[in-house]
Amino acid sequence: MNNYLKIFIYLFCLVEFSAIGQVLQNNGGHINARPGCFIKVNGSFLNESSGFIDVSGTSSSQAELFVSEDITNNAFFVLNGHARLLGNWFNNFAFDSNMGTVFFEGANQLISGSSESHFFNLTLDGTGLKTQEVNAFSEGVLDLKHLELQTEIYKFFVENEDVNSIVIFISKDTYSVHNIIYR
Repeated sequence: MNNYLKIFIYLFCLVEFSAIGQVLQNNGGHINARPGCFIKVNGSFLNESSGFIDVSGTSSSQAELFVSEDITNNAFFVLNGHARLLGNWFNNFAFDSNMGTVFFEGANQLISGSSESHFFNLTLDGTGLKTQEVNAFSEGVLDLKHLELQTEIYKFFVENEDVNSIVIFISKDTYSVHNIIYR
């Protein structure tokens, strides 16, 4: 890739980045959001072809990707920062999250795609139901807040044995947990 393009993207991320339109499409480029960077997409994010996106983070500072519609990953997506999503999640290739958090903050949302999603931390927020259409995993914390994760025929594996790795707010309503498995 052209070094000037890398420098431009890096400098552009030092300020708030907004893509106003229907789709931000990465068709083979390398997007690297360093800690402190904020990328806002008013629409969907589509990572295509041999595209690579890295949303970085450290223990004290995270880069953040905010998408007002769907995220569709058909290439390589590394998340060690935060991804905030109002639409659906479609993972069709390689998603790696070593210490990042995905926040589902919309109404009814899907965890879907042709590949399983291995989240580190997953937080369900917003309103409505969050529904799985593929098996999913969490190596850190699954924070259900007050919402229901509809696993349907799929399974959600919590691979952290810590008793605090599943967080749920329980009100007067009765909740049942099905197909969420500690491994």
